[in-house]
Amino acid sequence: EPFEGTLRRVAAATKDTEARRELALVGALGISLAYRLAAPRMKMKIEAARWKSIEDGRTIVFFSNLGAIYPARVDFGLPLADASFIPPTLPAPGLLLFVHSFRSALRFTVTYYSRTMKSEDVAGLMDSLMADLPAADARAGARPAPEGGIRA
Repeated sequence: EPFEGTLRRVAAATKDTEARRELALVGALGISLAYRLAAPRMKMKIEAARWKSIEDGRTIVFFSNLGAIYPARVDFGLPLADASFIPPTLPAPGLLLFVHSFRSALRFTVTYYSRTMKSEDVAGLMDSLMADLPAADARAGARPAPEGGIRA
């Protein structure tokens, strides 16, 4: 290819990159403006719903099945003995239960706001979930879990 052709191709690519930058900037400004206009109203609605839940004695519960953590995907060059998720906190009166597995062990992680829930109630929920697991496993037609363990 002659030098002039290469120069034209590079110049065209540069213009294309500049156009993409401008488009990205316009998009970022649009998102920022939408957030600026909508965020205060959304925050007020969320806060009002939160206080109404507290007044009504209701709790917002989120369950999340995060799936399996594969050792190959979290290989940092050292032997990996265990892996767990650290879930985000939820505003009161929310409760969040994460379920995931690592090396054939089922893991539960729960977060809640201690001023709106009793730890005994949360422990009772976890105990009832653990008690129901063998029945759920049998209903699914799976083979029994190893002695003292839960299969993922």
